[in-house]
Amino acid sequence: MSKAVTKASDVSAESLTRKQQAVVDHIMSTGDSVQVTADKLGRDRCNVYRDLRLPHVKRYLHDVTLEHIGILAPIAARTQGELLNSDSDHVRATVSDSILNRHLGKAVERKQIAIQGSIEVLIDLS
Repeated sequence: MSKAVTKASDVSAESLTRKQQAVVDHIMSTGDSVQVTADKLGRDRCNVYRDLRLPHVKRYLHDVTLEHIGILAPIAARTQGELLNSDSDHVRATVSDSILNRHLGKAVERKQIAIQGSIEVLIDLS
């Protein structure tokens, strides 16, 4: 089990059952899907989904995720710094844009696609 999972569990795991904590810890440490997590923990997929929707489980997952990001952020920053010395002009330009956009607070560009028209569904049960 990772340090991030163990440390965050001290903060908000008091209200979690062992099964709920095991689900979150498994997902965070392995990155497995809910189905794979349920199979590996011997639980029903629907129960795992239900657990993940509970407010106190969401809060625990959020805490663990933030702690995990806090651990990985310096590694990501170092990697971006190393990529600034890449032989590829394209890589250097992309990383530079990314760093400057984050530092200057530029919003991430989001594209919206609108589809016009209608869909008609006819189900004949006869």
